[in-house]
Amino acid sequence: MRENNLHPTIIRIEKANLFFEHVFIKSFANETGVAVELYENDGSLGAALGAGVGAGFSNHIVKHTLILDQ
Repeated sequence: MRENNLHPTIIRIEKANLFFEHVFIKSFANETGVAVELYENDGSLGAALGAGVGAGFSNHIVKHTLILDQ
């Protein structure tokens, strides 16, 4: 990310696929050096949101409930 001049402070992801695994989430956060927020959704919603952002509809996207780390 930093090689592409991206400097996020937080990465918001859905709890799906590899992100079901707590070990992967912690490894991902440690490697990127960026905090991770997990949301209770499936991958299809993330794909739809990404398509909406790409099409310029990002002002219509709302925040979903955060899953707290237990």
